[in-house]
Amino acid sequence: ALALNIAENVCFKNNKSVGMFSLEMTAEQILHRILCSQSEVESEKIKTGSLDGSEYQKIVSCVNSIQKKPFIIDDQPSLKITDLRARARRMKEAFDIDFLVIDYLQLLSGSGHLRSLENRQNEVSEISRMLKNLARELNIPILCLSQLSRRVEERTGHRPMMSDLRESGCLSADTQIIDADTGKPYSIKELAERKNQKPINVLGIDKDLKIKKRKMTKVFYSGKKQVFKLTTKSGREITASANHPFLKQEGWSNLENLNINDKIATPENTKVNWDEIKSIEKLQVEDVYDATVAEVHNFVANDIIVHNSLEQDSDLVFFLLRREYYDPYDKPGQAELIVAKNRHGAVGSVNLSFRKEIARFENYTPLHTTEMEDQADAFSEYPTDN
Repeated sequence: ALALNIAENVCFKNNKSVGMFSLEMTAEQILHRILCSQSEVESEKIKTGSLDGSEYQKIVSCVNSIQKKPFIIDDQPSLKITDLRARARRMKEAFDIDFLVIDYLQLLSGSGHLRSLENRQNEVSEISRMLKNLARELNIPILCLSQLSRRVEERTGHRPMMSDLRESGCLSADTQIIDADTGKPYSIKELAERKNQKPINVLGIDKDLKIKKRKMTKVFYSGKKQVFKLTTKSGREITASANHPFLKQEGWSNLENLNINDKIATPENTKVNWDEIKSIEKLQVEDVYDATVAEVHNFVANDIIVHNSLEQDSDLVFFLLRREYYDPYDKPGQAELIVAKNRHGAVGSVNLSFRKEIARFENYTPLHTTEMEDQADAFSEYPTDN
């Protein structure tokens, strides 16, 4: 709903051409939502046809207005990223779109040209990279929706964070990462807490499973999470969240899907060695961290090859929190937009109003002066994962 509202504002209020790939909802369903939002007539009334005279006139006026606007919807399901890229290029050529929305990431599939070793984890990385390149090629912003892990529902307060991105896991604070230029070891916490987040060279594997230097561009705090200690037959140990990916001979696999005696990738000079898992032990909830590595999206930590964060290619990452979703009496009609990453500006959070009956987000009007002050300071006060 929020993504559609953003697209509506771009198209109907700013007179820009908008494209939308809807892999889940049909064009008719999207149009129904647009009619509800723009006419401010309740969805149920439109579905049942129980409209009074003024509501009918609102619908007619809305239809006459939006049919003149360039809002292009492609509702072809089960697209490969290569197909989406080709369709987006044609959309740009035919309608000169200024903004593109994709709903949503997990319904896209990769190009199909990946090696058999590289399963969904690398497929998502490939999709992310291709969307980034597509945005640069077409010279337009692309808004791509993504599902979150179910663990956000189990957390007190239900506040989403980077580590909740579906394909993104995290590592414990004491995880060791070697500077490939100096050989000096750093804990991932040390790297995350540096005032100057200068990129460093680390070790990672390429598509041919060769160990090479790769640039780690960012290390960041990901909140608190249940962790597990994985121990291999050779004595290597690493503590990670259940959804952090490790490389098996069959492909990338989350820790929660690994079993005793499975073999995972470890570095041996310039090649990969396969080390057998001896034990996986459940530990406590603790602070966790993650990192971003350019191009290959993996790195060596505690002498084990692990995958990096999902958000590496995004310029902006934001989450939506509606507390009434979990408790109908907790701030009903209100939502919080959390800007968790902003490559070119501030991070923070702002409040929005949500009109559920028409699925529309609007500017939030504070009831008290102190609340207005809090809203104004949101982007300077909000603690970030970064």
